[in-house]
Amino acid sequence: MIKFLKFSILLLFVALFTSFAPAEIQGPDDITGVWLTSDKDAHVKVYKTTAGTYAGKLVWMKEPNEEDGSPKLDDENPKESLRDRPLQGLVFLTGFTYDADEKEWVNGKAYDPQSGKTYKAAIWMEDGNLKLRGYWGWFFRTETWTRVK
Repeated sequence: MIKFLKFSILLLFVALFTSFAPAEIQGPDDITGVWLTSDKDAHVKVYKTTAGTYAGKLVWMKEPNEEDGSPKLDDENPKESLRDRPLQGLVFLTGFTYDADEKEWVNGKAYDPQSGKTYKAAIWMEDGNLKLRGYWGWFFRTETWTRVK
């Protein structure tokens, strides 16, 4: 009887503490907020658009200006008419939709202002961090961003 009682108390203790364990982030709006990039030189604000998709824009840069004090521009853009827009404030993540089955944000595009190229992209959460993966054919690159507090 004492062994049964000890076992029951142990089961109750385990059940009590495992039921309050924090769940992995999985909701559609959980990527919204401000994120520090992998290089730790920029903050990106991810937000839900009026169309219901998710986008991201550059809201802070460690070095937003050129040596002469002028703002850094989107000078690698393939569209000449867009090369004079400042990088800070640039929306470079667009069109992401939430896939509830996969717990990922898919069908998005990521523009790389350093190369002027746009890639198909996906986002997911892992250990509280945002994972952004850009695809170029069979090749891909994944970055890990951390939430800014």
